[in-house]
Amino acid sequence: MVTNLKRQNGWMKLNYSRSIAAKEEIERVLRSYAQAWLASDLEKVLAAYHDDIELHYMGESPLAGTHRGRDAAFAALAHASVRTSRKLVDVKDVLVGDSLGALLAIEDLGDPPRR
Repeated sequence: MVTNLKRQNGWMKLNYSRSIAAKEEIERVLRSYAQAWLASDLEKVLAAYHDDIELHYMGESPLAGTHRGRDAAFAALAHASVRTSRKLVDVKDVLVGDSLGALLAIEDLGDPPRR
C-alpha cells in the first residue's frame, strides 16, 4: 500500500507501508500525479508531497542544493517559478520500477536572463 509520494534527490519516491512494491500502484499514483500537474490542479499536486520531502536542484544557481521538509521544498518551488516563469509543457512518460517511479517531463523555463 502506498502511503504517499516523497521527492528524494530529484526523484519522486513512493513510500510503502511495510509490504509490497507493486508496479501497478506506482504507475497509478504517478499517472494521477501527472494528470493533476497537467491539469494545473495545484491542490492535488501539493497533496501528493510527503512532509519529509527532499527536493534537490543541481547546479550553482541560487536554488541549488537540497531543500528538506515540505515548507522548504514548496518555498524553493515557488522561488523557481518566479525566477524562471516555468511552465509544464508535457509529461512524456512515466517510468516504473519495483520501488521507485519517475516522470519524464518537459518544462519551458522562460526567458534565459530571468534564470
